[in-house]
Amino acid sequence: MTGINLLPWREIQFAQAKQQLQMHLICSSIVSLLLGITLHLLYGWWLDLQQQTYQDLNKKMESLAEAGERASNLVSIKKQLAGRITWLHTLAAKRIQTVNLFDTLTHSLPDGLYFTEIIRQVDSIVITGWAQSSAEVSQLLQNIEQSGILKEASLNNIKTKEKEITFDKFKNSFSLQAIYEE
Repeated sequence: MTGINLLPWREIQFAQAKQQLQMHLICSSIVSLLLGITLHLLYGWWLDLQQQTYQDLNKKMESLAEAGERASNLVSIKKQLAGRITWLHTLAAKRIQTVNLFDTLTHSLPDGLYFTEIIRQVDSIVITGWAQSSAEVSQLLQNIEQSGILKEASLNNIKTKEKEITFDKFKNSFSLQAIYEE
């Protein structure tokens, strides 16, 4: 048998295997390091995104809370305005009542009858004046009762002719009917 020295070949193969192992270790270490850095960066980016989302939600909740406060303020302002509108409707109705009252009084006034004083207290009206005869006063009462705007017409007193005056003095009271109901 010839003597073949297998040792150098084994040493070369062992050196190549060792070099390949070192290369695999270095490559896997680099890949592991890059993978670790990538995961760390992705996790940091994900945390930043979550914090940004949390801050955005907090801002939106604050803006909704402010909007809720404004809405509650608007509700109270709406109630105040509704009260003012009701008040204005009442004033407008009373103004219409006053206009209708004077219109009714002018159309109900018979010839020979004159008003000297008209007093209105809430819904009660007292009229004082002069009449040529008590027939004009009774005609006034009939006309006012037929008008529909005045009710409970009553003649408080009537003074007959005095010495030099040829007119009768009268005093009537009435109640206004409500036109506007609250």
